[in-house]
Amino acid sequence: MKIKILMCLLCWHASTFANSFLKIDKFGKVAPVIIENKPLAEVIKQYANLKNIPVTYKEKLISKDDKVSLHLNHAVELKDFDEYFFYLLSQLGFSILNLSGEMNVVAHKDIRYLANPFYYSDQFPKTHNYITVSHRLKFPIGKSIDRILRPFFSRYGRLVLFGDESTLIFHEKGTNIDILLKIIETMDNNESYERYKKMKKTKKHKTEPDLSEIKHYSNNLQQSPEKRSK
Repeated sequence: MKIKILMCLLCWHASTFANSFLKIDKFGKVAPVIIENKPLAEVIKQYANLKNIPVTYKEKLISKDDKVSLHLNHAVELKDFDEYFFYLLSQLGFSILNLSGEMNVVAHKDIRYLANPFYYSDQFPKTHNYITVSHRLKFPIGKSIDRILRPFFSRYGRLVLFGDESTLIFHEKGTNIDILLKIIETMDNNESYERYKKMKKTKKHKTEPDLSEIKHYSNNLQQSPEKRSK
């Protein structure tokens, strides 16, 4: 499988500077820029130069028709520009995996089959990239939360619920996980837990057969038609 690798060199030629539209100003910020309908592959290349890191992706992943536009009217910190860049990729169906000091551009539809950075819910990057986050509930109401949260997930996001109903594993965009955790916070309380226990108990009574009734019916079948009618 061919992989295209974009490496940023420590020393650039003057021609590279002349052709760059993404630049760092004298204060170390990303300078204002207007990007109009630029090929995504070229934007990724210049982003790699800007960050001084390797960025990789499959050779045929990005087509010549994938183009982006961005109006940056004022200088921003590099970490803030990262989020603009991640958002642009997300709008075209791509995500960045930050692994071992390099960035790998992948399609959203393939993200669930790849190793993702793992975090705990007390601290994780709230970007438009897909990540894996573990969260521990205060009360074991996981199944109830699972049903409620499903409509709020992105197309390729998913939730894994452990058997203890207290541990949740999110595989989702960081920005969306942040929203989902805020929703969970409103439900993860004793009142919801008591309601959930009552619901489970009611459901159990409705689905479990009454064994005494089954036994009576079985005995009745063994009787003669005359006795059975009495």
